[in-house]
Amino acid sequence: MTKDVIDAAVIDAARAALRDLPPKRPDKLTKRDAVLALKKEIDAMRKKGYDWQDVADKLRELGIDVAAASVRSYLASEKSKAARKEKAGDAPVSTEHGEAQATPDMASISI
Repeated sequence: MTKDVIDAAVIDAARAALRDLPPKRPDKLTKRDAVLALKKEIDAMRKKGYDWQDVADKLRELGIDVAAASVRSYLASEKSKAARKEKAGDAPVSTEHGEAQATPDMASISI
């Protein structure tokens, strides 16, 4: 066998290995993307009674130096962007079982 020929079994193994790779996580995020990635947790903090400054202070303690106004702005702009998409007809798509499935966004990044 020459070096230019690759066995079909090797191709099949490579196909399976590449297909099974998990999504690559970004090594670094912007402050906006970090806040959006933590949207669910920030929303939970807010529901527990924490204000925007509390959220920013906690993020700062955790190594994410972002102002309270920025956190609020980042999340508000995402909320209005989602509302514009829905109004424009990009409403969540129903799955085969009838549940609505939202379009993935940066908030769905797990880090």
